[in-house]
Amino acid sequence: MGHPIPLPGERTTEPAFGLPAIWIEETLREEAQARGLTVVDPTSVLVTHLTELVRDHLAELLSFADTQKLLDDLPREHQKLVADLNAQQVGTGTIQRVLQALLAERVSIRDLPTILEGILEGAASARAFSALLATVRMRLARQITDSLTGPKGYVPLITLSAEWERAFTEALVGPPEDRQLAMAPSKLQEFLARLRDAFDRAAAAGEQPALLASPQLRPHLRAVIERFRPGHAGHQPSRDPSSRAGPHRGHDLSHAASRLPRPHLRPGARARACRTRRGRADPRDATCQVAGSR
Repeated sequence: MGHPIPLPGERTTEPAFGLPAIWIEETLREEAQARGLTVVDPTSVLVTHLTELVRDHLAELLSFADTQKLLDDLPREHQKLVADLNAQQVGTGTIQRVLQALLAERVSIRDLPTILEGILEGAASARAFSALLATVRMRLARQITDSLTGPKGYVPLITLSAEWERAFTEALVGPPEDRQLAMAPSKLQEFLARLRDAFDRAAAAGEQPALLASPQLRPHLRAVIERFRPGHAGHQPSRDPSSRAGPHRGHDLSHAASRLPRPHLRPGARARACRTRRGRADPRDATCQVAGSR
């Protein structure tokens, strides 16, 4: 997790991203900067933490009334979509549930017409909600891929090996419209350990990858990983190659990583500093450390 910060202070954890940290006195600000650390003011610490909290709970904040208002505010040329959904007996409650599921995965719902088109398409054939959501995600494939594209112009990915793909597929039980994962706890622990290793390797390379999985496995993998790595991006391959937004680079899954739950911001924080390998702060960097004062 990086080298210890050579400054006196109270060891803690950076609130928004769960990284090792230390609170320092305000008088040590210049010394921290001289040592190559980036000092961030307390307002930025608080705003970052609150932003992350809001993002984590956006799905819970979207009410039925909010969903109805979004539909009512659609431009006139898109109101036919709402009428067609009503004709398919898709009500506001179902639309709300889809939007909440997308928000829970940190997928933007600004392109509401495309989301409604996906719901309309999936409602005709999908029996299970997971299948309906997968159809909507495929409609949003370009948007999702764009959001996962790193600064170097490609999407960093972690992919399941053939052995793990087979193991998870064989562990699915129940009817096709309501499949459940029944894998031995020891096997799941082995998977998570390798997943943790994969993400650690990617973080050491300065990347924040997404886990690539088939549509039938994705919801089950996400349910498992979300308990250990909140906010982790899971990506499913699109059936339409033209919907891919750019190049990607992958790591085979014999590895991946988990993150501890984010602690709450401690009162009285004044400043923080981060050490990075390239001399610039990056809160996604696993080697980033924090300095601050009380």
